[in-house]
Amino acid sequence: MGLLLLSQGKKEEALDYFRKAVLIAPRFCKALDAMGTCLDELVRFDDALREFDRVIKIDPNHAEARLKRQIIRTKLRSYRANDENFNGSVK
Repeated sequence: MGLLLLSQGKKEEALDYFRKAVLIAPRFCKALDAMGTCLDELVRFDDALREFDRVIKIDPNHAEARLKRQIIRTKLRSYRANDENFNGSVK
């Protein structure tokens, strides 16, 4: 249900489903990965990164989570660099 909601753009509702799935099965990598993807789409990069880290801790060979984690790290570096550039130009 969470993936369907996510595909319909109902990100907050999807996130609730993923959280419930993880409460029931804390090591359910598919739900953790989906939650990370959802958080990424909500531009909650730090939270998304934590979820992908959880997946990798459970399954160190989870290639998709590793790739998504690297993409998020790149986004964070870019956003932080842009933020520093913006704040520096305002002063």
